[in-house]
Amino acid sequence: MFQRTLTVVSPAQMEESCLHRKLLPAVWLCSLLAAQANSCPHACSVCSGPDNDLCKECKTGWILHNYTCVDIDECGSELGTCSPNTYCFNIEGSFECRGCDVACVGCMGSGPARCRKCAPGYRMIGSKCFESMNACVPTRLPRIL
Repeated sequence: MFQRTLTVVSPAQMEESCLHRKLLPAVWLCSLLAAQANSCPHACSVCSGPDNDLCKECKTGWILHNYTCVDIDECGSELGTCSPNTYCFNIEGSFECRGCDVACVGCMGSGPARCRKCAPGYRMIGSKCFESMNACVPTRLPRIL
């Protein structure tokens, strides 16, 4: 046998429950807007508003210029020091050291056209290191008669 229990809710309790259901989304929306209004752009550590030109201090890897945080290019300065056979690659707020192409011994960027010197088994043709064993690369340019 089942027993049913009937709970009687007063009009005041129903009104309070309804108010809570309507109030919760409003409170959530207000807190979301307050967080946006008080948040700084991603590069700012201290700001006077959410716009990019309202920064007062910048995070590490950024420099303040006219109240805007500008990325420091560590690769264009002595800040981005990478180990041999890697090159500096600037990213927002920092830098990465990335490996040179297999055709290179030291490089200035990505790919066999950015080698400082060709690796053993490769040789420089024009400004690019090619595999020496590649039959498609001529040892010298053909003469045109």
